[in-house]
Amino acid sequence: MALPAPEKKPASKLKDAFAKIFSKSPRWGAFASLILIAAGIVFLLNYAANVMFVQNPVLPEEKLEPAVIGRSMPESAPVRLKIPAINVDAGFVELGLKANNEIEIPKSTQEVGWYKFGPTPGELGPAIVLGHVDSYLGPGVFFTLGQLEPGDTIRVERQDGSVAVFRVDKLERYPQKNFPTELVYGDINYAGLRLITCSGSYDKNSERYDMNLIVYASLVDSEGSVTLTSTDTL
Repeated sequence: MALPAPEKKPASKLKDAFAKIFSKSPRWGAFASLILIAAGIVFLLNYAANVMFVQNPVLPEEKLEPAVIGRSMPESAPVRLKIPAINVDAGFVELGLKANNEIEIPKSTQEVGWYKFGPTPGELGPAIVLGHVDSYLGPGVFFTLGQLEPGDTIRVERQDGSVAVFRVDKLERYPQKNFPTELVYGDINYAGLRLITCSGSYDKNSERYDMNLIVYASLVDSEGSVTLTSTDTL
């Protein structure tokens, strides 16, 4: 699994450019002046109106509908990930960058990794979490990640004793050769979470899957001594 690192800092946290990670404009229409002329007793009504119509654009996929826009928690490293719907209960390890500028991946298939140069889960911006789908030893921590559904709960226990509670917004699959870097790592105006693993068909020659599965989630609540704070801008 090889994933690219971001080209800019989402939420003023991410450092350096990414290498490779895992391997409308609306139409404008207008109608011109409509002139009504009614003849009457020395009466002339001349009415002209210029009206511009904007076709309702289809929101691009990268525009999510976050549950709590502009709300976030203070910085605190994650220590445990719990996803009740798929029985995930795993510890975190920190992930940095390799010498070739690719994001590191967890050494253990039963642990999840958090990209330490990005926001911590609960902070403003997209927190990045990676996990293996499987290995020659058997299923990995994210083996059942694709079974999640929008609305499912994701809980991240944090070092300060608080818990960041997220709600799944959507699941998407992308070819590894077309990893959506900006969509995954780009600036957002809410506390988001991205869970990333491999998906699709496994190529024995390259020893890689051909797809990535990404779960997009947004912060909906917090537990413990930390409360949500409001932020209007990034």
